[in-house]
Amino acid sequence: MRVIRAADALSGGEPAGRDNFSGDAELRSIARAEQPAGVAVVTFHAGAVNNWHVHEGGQVLYVINGRGRAQAEGEEVVGLEPGDFVVIDPGEKHWHGAAAGEDMAHISVAIGAIEWFARVEV
Repeated sequence: MRVIRAADALSGGEPAGRDNFSGDAELRSIARAEQPAGVAVVTFHAGAVNNWHVHEGGQVLYVINGRGRAQAEGEEVVGLEPGDFVVIDPGEKHWHGAAAGEDMAHISVAIGAIEWFARVEV
């Protein structure tokens, strides 16, 4: 068993890859399973978002800090705040990140391979 304290989970992340994120963001991996699945804390700095993408087995986000936004393909952009959950179905094309001028951090539980697409134009 491992205990990761909140202060540690919210610091010390690796820079998120510029290929799949616009703006500054960090990724702190918390757990990995045998299959392609994992838990991470992702911190998006003011206005940073990730590219359109899909998770083979779906994804759940839990907003822990700041203000964010998310969008599923064909739907409106939704504002996010601490305590909100976002449930993304397997294969649902979407993006998420910080609101303009705000930072946002969320816990991500993702299952299956990720397929990345184009940058988001917001």
